[in-house]
Amino acid sequence: DKDQRSLDMDTAKSMLALLLGRTWPLFPVFQQFLEQSKYKGMNKDQWYNVLEFSRTINTDLSNYDEDGACEWILQQPHNEA
Repeated sequence: DKDQRSLDMDTAKSMLALLLGRTWPLFPVFQQFLEQSKYKGMNKDQWYNVLEFSRTINTDLSNYDEDGACEWILQQPHNEA
């Protein structure tokens, strides 16, 4: 559905694995985070933030800004998406 704004978490994890699994060195850690989280889905903004994070943040996180757009990624998981 072109108007859909979120993905259920199983679909989001599968799509992220296809898109980033071989190219993003931090993907295994992020995948583990998603497996342990209580998120039920991923919205469009979160999806774009993950992509931006994977493309712009160094693998040692030396250029990570906790006040930046990707800040939600490293927070404690919540029950909401």
